Amino acid sequence: MQQDHRIGFLYEKYDHVTNLGDMNDVYDIRYESLPISTITNGEYEAAFLTE
Repeated sequence: MQQDHRIGFLYEKYDHVTNLGDMNDVYDIRYESLPISTITNGEYEAAFLTE
């Protein structure tokens, strides 16, 4: 959970790339920040109490 009430995901994405007949394994580190409503397809949304 981030300070902006979104959920952060850090993940590794695999891409198999062919370059001039040579096969290389490519792994990219990705970061994505999503609200809970997107993750749950609208079933839930974040509710936070403030003082």
